[in-house]
Amino acid sequence: MLKKLMPDIMPELMNIEAKTHHFLKSNIRMLQNQKLTIGQEHLWLPLLCICSAKTIRNSYTKTLKLAEIFHLLSYATQLHCSLPDKNNNDKTDNLDMKYNILTGDLLYSRIYYNICKHGLQQYLMPLSTLISRLHESFILHDSYGWYYGYEIKAYALLGESACFLGAYSASEGHCRLQAIKEYGYHLGILQGAYHTGKNIAEYYSSWQYCWYNLEELMVSDKHYFEIILNELGAKWRIEKPFVTRECIVL
Repeated sequence: MLKKLMPDIMPELMNIEAKTHHFLKSNIRMLQNQKLTIGQEHLWLPLLCICSAKTIRNSYTKTLKLAEIFHLLSYATQLHCSLPDKNNNDKTDNLDMKYNILTGDLLYSRIYYNICKHGLQQYLMPLSTLISRLHESFILHDSYGWYYGYEIKAYALLGESACFLGAYSASEGHCRLQAIKEYGYHLGILQGAYHTGKNIAEYYSSWQYCWYNLEELMVSDKHYFEIILNELGAKWRIEKPFVTRECIVL
């Protein structure tokens, strides 16, 4: 897992993971009977949030509280993405579907609770907009089966927001915010393509974009995004674009 490759942020990630799991187990007693998967893949968004902040300066309380919110958002989105395309007459399946919807809504409400509790009202609008755009993509897919790329778009929107808001929390007006936002969008595309089993050839332009723009996001010896890209490349069994390879001087 990526957190093992970034020991300096491992304590932060483990703390976020523990808080979310405590909330889930304390408030969702039927957790073991439904489709909510407790796994480290949900650390992807908190990871992007924290890494983006650290490209500007070390993360602090506001960043970590945002990372907790993105961890909850990851679970809520998983539940709503797992809903079946069509309803049926099976009472058990319908009960599971209802339970997933209500559980996802509970997690979304917890997000708004955390925003108020930790004084993050300035992030209310972008997070609300993100959630509405996610649900819009789900509705389009459910209403029009042809809606292309809705799965990938959800990942892209989440990656974009996690990177942008994480960086904003550490800068609140830094000139590189737009670049970080676009970078997160393409990282989200890559993550979505991997998790949904897409062919990397269809999204190779995002792979190239991330490598070509990597240097702009590097800070001293903390190459967080380079680690993330190398990890994705290992999973996909592809190498970084040739033009980014180090030149050998003869």
